[in-house]
Amino acid sequence: MVVNGVEGVYVAPDAGDLIPLVGSNFTAFFDNIGFNWSRLAGAHIIAINGLPPYEYVDRIATNTSGNYLDHGVRVNSVFSSYRLDGNNLFSQRFGDLAGPPFPDPESVTYTLIPVNSTKPETVTVPYAADFIGAAFTDGPSL
Repeated sequence: MVVNGVEGVYVAPDAGDLIPLVGSNFTAFFDNIGFNWSRLAGAHIIAINGLPPYEYVDRIATNTSGNYLDHGVRVNSVFSSYRLDGNNLFSQRFGDLAGPPFPDPESVTYTLIPVNSTKPETVTVPYAADFIGAAFTDGPSL
């Protein structure tokens, strides 16, 4: 994203509209731990886990995302991806930065500047499972 002529990485400005679409079970996790994710919408990301944001994204694209896809496609999938299903319905998924394909890390730490602020702050965002599918209550129903 380019803001005032400078390219950078930003939290999606419409995250406050997108995240609730995942469902109340997902947002309740953050509510229960007192994490105000909605205030991060549009924040300018300065670093991710101590690295410049594009360097971190490139590392995820190189080592984690996309199987055998072209590196550029894997970089895009770190941020988000879109698809049309068999019924021509459009969908979007969280990128591998927001929800890694493997649950090894428990959180990601950002240095960012929230909207309407000039002061950088460090925010550790816990990962929450973003599985949306058939409900299950035991192993056989999974």
